[in-house]
Amino acid sequence: MSGLAHYELCRALEKPGTVAGLEVSRADLLSNLKRRLDGAVKRADKDPFALGFRYTGGDLTPHVVGLALEADFYDELAHTTAYADFSRRQLDFVLGANAWGTSFIVGAGKVFPFHMQHQVANLAGSLDGTPPLLLGATVDGPTRGKSKTGDVPEGARATPWPGGRDPFAPFLRQWCPLPLMT
Repeated sequence: MSGLAHYELCRALEKPGTVAGLEVSRADLLSNLKRRLDGAVKRADKDPFALGFRYTGGDLTPHVVGLALEADFYDELAHTTAYADFSRRQLDFVLGANAWGTSFIVGAGKVFPFHMQHQVANLAGSLDGTPPLLLGATVDGPTRGKSKTGDVPEGARATPWPGGRDPFAPFLRQWCPLPLMT
């Protein structure tokens, strides 16, 4: 959210008649964005998934998309393409260029989450990727069997894997830093 706030404030400061005497300047805001993005790029260069932040559980997709947007905001405001590649790599991960080959946004791409641990989606939605879907919803990545808060909720429908085989089974290892999805 702070990246969006920086962007909006920078744009407001560009307008004629902007209030003088603010404690922050457009240059200050751009410098702060750049410093944060430089740190994210360094983290991404060392991360096996090329993610620009340290994943500690929860909200993976919103954070990755947020970094991509922040990079785009900076490039727009600074009239540069300095972070265009970084932004693209973050979005590529979310949209399917990842170890699982799946988008983490419902309805985006050919392979996307179709059986989420979301009450409405699980109880009333599709289990095979056909409507009704919770289009645009995001997931953190593949999970299997258990959620971060315990067992799958009572009454949740089991995933009908194509051919009866879980395509994510090869990823069920201790080293995997991301949860695996059903």
